[in-house]
Amino acid sequence: MIETNTYTKLPGRGLKKGGTALIVRTRARLYMGKNHLLCVYNTGYTEDYKRFYYKDIQALVTCRTSRGKTLNIVFGALTAFHVLVTMLIGSPWNIISSSIAGLFLLLLLANIFRGPTSKAYLLTAVTMEDLPSLCRMKNALKVLELLRPVIEAAQGKLSKEDIQSRSSEIRMREMPDKAPAGTRPVRRAAPSSDSKPASSYNGTFHMVLFMLLLLCSAYSAVDVYVNHIAVTYAGIAIGSAAVIFAILSAVRQYGSAMPGGIIGLTWSALFYLLFESVILYGIYIFTGIMHPDALRSRGKLLMLYSSLDPFENMFLMGALIFSAVFYFIAGSAGLILLRKFRSSIRGV
Repeated sequence: MIETNTYTKLPGRGLKKGGTALIVRTRARLYMGKNHLLCVYNTGYTEDYKRFYYKDIQALVTCRTSRGKTLNIVFGALTAFHVLVTMLIGSPWNIISSSIAGLFLLLLLANIFRGPTSKAYLLTAVTMEDLPSLCRMKNALKVLELLRPVIEAAQGKLSKEDIQSRSSEIRMREMPDKAPAGTRPVRRAAPSSDSKPASSYNGTFHMVLFMLLLLCSAYSAVDVYVNHIAVTYAGIAIGSAAVIFAILSAVRQYGSAMPGGIIGLTWSALFYLLFESVILYGIYIFTGIMHPDALRSRGKLLMLYSSLDPFENMFLMGALIFSAVFYFIAGSAGLILLRKFRSSIRGV
């Protein structure tokens, strides 16, 4: 263990990437010493230390990420889903769903309160170290303000010309002096404020989405012939999961190298999932209007909605057939395009 009386604990804590299992996680913290910055990685009963002397630090870089917004969308969607389930089902099950909705609402509020997420890196002459503890922008800014005076005291304050010269040296150092045999040298463009590098996202959320769309197609086909409340509950679960992963995919594909065909399919699937939800909810409400006695019990109304026979309702039959065809085409085409995209990434 480190001697806390010789170090100042800096704000922020986070988890280091990697690990063999979810239960074996490496927690990271930063401590400010007299002449160096100490990174502490704690994994269960073991600790690893990395020291970075202030005179060797060339840059501390932090940037905002979209992970916080993605978590807000996920927690918000899960809260809305369980609120909808609470409205549809009767007691005592609505107590469980409302409790789950409250839990996700608390997670949403906590994530909003913690502020935007960020990534931070420490750059020296020989390495670039990821700083997992600075995963929130407000903590990263606090740490930068605390470290700036001690680094300037160790290195001296640089003028604007020195900063530009040092930045050019760092960029030149990152470029290879000699291209490997059999390759063409590629000139790196200077970074500009108008352009952003494509992210390394490989389409994991999209794969889950397109597989869920195939499940939605199978559900729509089964729902034509099987009228049972279990099928209705399964449809609600599959449809809700598809909406969540469609939102996640739409967020993650922003700024990535994802081809336009997959991007278009993702947005089309999201819009149609929301449109179908509105249509089916309208049929559910219309069923309650046509049977006023069932309005007194949500469970009874849901049972009545589940017993609707598509062969006796041409509108419902058309909607299910169209949904089955659309989801099958979108899911199959999405998986094919995603496979080609991943193959091109491996080829590069």
